[in-house]
Amino acid sequence: MPELPTSVLRLKRRRITPLGKRPRCGALTRWGKPCQERAAWDEERDAPRNGRCDAHGGRSTGPKTTLGRQRALRNLRHYREGW
Repeated sequence: MPELPTSVLRLKRRRITPLGKRPRCGALTRWGKPCQERAAWDEERDAPRNGRCDAHGGRSTGPKTTLGRQRALRNLRHYREGW
């Protein structure tokens, strides 16, 4: 059996999905068409983060700490009082 080059072995081990096979965002734009930008990609898992591009929510993960969650909830209440 022939030996494979190290570059091929490295790709097989890391399972990196080619750019052309990665999913598109799909969020509706202002013009009513689906966004064609690629979804935000998690390199460690080799999978999309949440299926959206950076412009449509692919970067935001929300508050992680208890203090951050409390602050977000307080801001939401304050925002809703203005209605």
